[in-house]
Amino acid sequence: MSKHGWAAQVSFIPFLMFLFSFIYSLSLPVSKSDPVYHSSLLQNNDQPPRPITIVLSIDGFAAEFLQRNLTPNLSSFASGSFSPEYLKPSFPSATFPNHVTLVTGLYPESHGIVGNKFWDPSLRQHFIHRQPSISNLEKWWDSEPIWARAEMQGIPSAVLMWPGAEVRMKGMLPTILQRFKEETISSKRDYILELLDLPISQRPRLIMSYIHHLDAIGHMYGPNSNQVNDTLREIDAMFGEFLAALDQRGLKETLNLIVLSDHGMTERKGLIQLEDLVARERLRSVDGSSVLAGLWPEEGENSTTMYHNILSLVQRDYADKLDVYLKQETMPPRFHFTRSRRIAPIWIVPKPGWAVLTKEEFDIEQASLTGTEYRTRGFHGYDNEEASMRTIFMARGPAFARASRVKVAPFRELSSVEM
Repeated sequence: MSKHGWAAQVSFIPFLMFLFSFIYSLSLPVSKSDPVYHSSLLQNNDQPPRPITIVLSIDGFAAEFLQRNLTPNLSSFASGSFSPEYLKPSFPSATFPNHVTLVTGLYPESHGIVGNKFWDPSLRQHFIHRQPSISNLEKWWDSEPIWARAEMQGIPSAVLMWPGAEVRMKGMLPTILQRFKEETISSKRDYILELLDLPISQRPRLIMSYIHHLDAIGHMYGPNSNQVNDTLREIDAMFGEFLAALDQRGLKETLNLIVLSDHGMTERKGLIQLEDLVARERLRSVDGSSVLAGLWPEEGENSTTMYHNILSLVQRDYADKLDVYLKQETMPPRFHFTRSRRIAPIWIVPKPGWAVLTKEEFDIEQASLTGTEYRTRGFHGYDNEEASMRTIFMARGPAFARASRVKVAPFRELSSVEM
């Protein structure tokens, strides 16, 4: 049992059944009636192929992006797939928490990766997602991702740059592991095809690939930029070529292909200095990722008193820009964000487009004097009910044959995918 708390476990049973149904389906051979049975991929004494599941996560792909008429291949795939109108991320709507939710079926409060950056009061250390020497230590991770369960069942997996994949969880690593590195979108496509061209005895049956380019461009230029639109076109072209390559291999209709994302993104509206709300020296740590702020008061400080002081300032000066919550008293239950020691006592959650920054991150007053501009133009991490945080989910293949013919309501959370 996770030391971060499993109180929300019951609500994830449908999702876990969904995940593990893939494990079961992966263990069954393809029928002789399937085209791939007779395809050129069968080599010499190869046995009939087992079904393959591929999961492509396109970081920062907002649901709204599909409405821009820039992604004909993805839009066509979605129209013939098991695909809701949108998918709502878990809170906080950040990369690491949601990618772990996707592969465990647990809210961040239960799997323990509660942000891209957070403090653990028991370990007395910070988790920092951009520092692999820290974030890849096993002590941070105690949940079971789907690839670990697959490996336990004798199902070989290939996990390509997915957050957390480099960590040995439950004693398991993927059979094929690709560590995070900078590469082109087309090279990612080509590598997956190389895996599919392996002899059946060596071919992974679960392939999970993380594509970071859109998120990086969205942060740099903003989601409404020409650069984001160009990246959408590039990703869509890659996806169309990938589908054609699957068709050439006789795999297009026989494997399970899932395309999803972790969160949306919104344009920057403005910046708020954290020190205008509370003196930095009164805080042991500030969690979050340059948008929202989780506050750990210093020893001797009273969290409740600090919360009410901040709340008064917010109500007076920032009521249309910020919300502030006390973990055990006013945190919205729908966040499922209280039952972990790693969740800070006080949270400042901006409205979409606003960000709370420490002076160490960016000194707003000094920048105004020097004419320095804050470089990030696209933000996420907000309340997961916000429309701009909505993202995508589309799936096609034997496991979704019946579901794809049913109109699906929007998924309430990444962690409540139900089959």
